[in-house]
Amino acid sequence: MLQVATPSTLYREPADATVAAFIGGGMVVPVSVSEIHGQQCTAEVFGHRVPMRCAAGQRTGHAQACLRADHLRIVGDGAPGVRAVVERAIYQGGHFRLDAHVAQARDVRLHLAAPEPFEVPADGALNLDVTEGWVIPAAA
Repeated sequence: MLQVATPSTLYREPADATVAAFIGGGMVVPVSVSEIHGQQCTAEVFGHRVPMRCAAGQRTGHAQACLRADHLRIVGDGAPGVRAVVERAIYQGGHFRLDAHVAQARDVRLHLAAPEPFEVPADGALNLDVTEGWVIPAAA
């Protein structure tokens, strides 16, 4: 058994990468936790500093985080963010589902919604602001 919890807890605070990916299409990304203030921390996600939630007892250093599609927002090229390359844009009635990979790490896949009208840039590259996330607790 991986985790027993309420549906909300499973979604918002998955205990490990398997639960994160299985429940609600969570994306697991590597992070480096630099600051901790109770159950809030600051983590670096591919060079972008992001406020995240974390469990009590979280330590600084390398970790994994769970991101959700609604944690990603397209921002202008000059804004701080994670550079991603769109692989596919699927129209889903009122918005597009974008499937992308992180420019620095082709094996890290992301997905998010882009409201219409939306046009994929010629080079496919977007800048994404990561607005929040959950640092997955290290295995005991």
